[in-house]
Amino acid sequence: MCYSAKASVIAFLIDIICGLYLTLFPKANMETKITGLILIGVGSMQLAELLIHLDPQCENNLNKIGSRLGFLSLAVIQPIFALVATLYFAHSKMNILILGIWLSVFLIYLVLITKEWPTDKDWCTKRTDCSKEKNNCKIDWTWAPHRGWKWRGWIYWILIIILPILVAFNKKIVWFGILSIFYIISVLTSKFFEKGYSIKRHESYSCFWGPIVIGLTLVLTNLK
Repeated sequence: MCYSAKASVIAFLIDIICGLYLTLFPKANMETKITGLILIGVGSMQLAELLIHLDPQCENNLNKIGSRLGFLSLAVIQPIFALVATLYFAHSKMNILILGIWLSVFLIYLVLITKEWPTDKDWCTKRTDCSKEKNNCKIDWTWAPHRGWKWRGWIYWILIIILPILVAFNKKIVWFGILSIFYIISVLTSKFFEKGYSIKRHESYSCFWGPIVIGLTLVLTNLK
């Protein structure tokens, strides 16, 4: 996602600060707190990418540690944060059936991941499509659990976004609409910035404004 070590640090701070603020916000409702805790889990991905950017040639263990942390972030950390957040802040809406379905989906996700486990060379993450600006490059997630998407990609989104919304959020259609708008804006902004840079992944830009926009939206909707 983020295209440099500096960008990863900024994105990590945005995730953690927004996440903590939303979770601890005095007027926060259940939806706000759940979103905040999920953002903190997402922040682990930015930390992983920072380690990768600090060791682009895989000359020491930072790159490999970052790659493994990124893999764990997508495979375990983010889904666990989403589940724990929903269990803790929306426990009244959870029951044995919902929890069983959630854990079953998570187990299926893990099983699918093990069938295409990354090779040793995948743990040395490379940077591609570098722009003219020094050190601005995409990171090629060859180890990503949802690489190539297939079913794993959809299950990932189900675990960290769709299930929390379906179980705990009010006005579910509105929130799915907001997420769709965010995605469209992300793609459009990437087209604008690509005129001066060769970085083509819209996720590289959403890692900055995404948490901020989500945070502001939730805070404003909770102000009385």
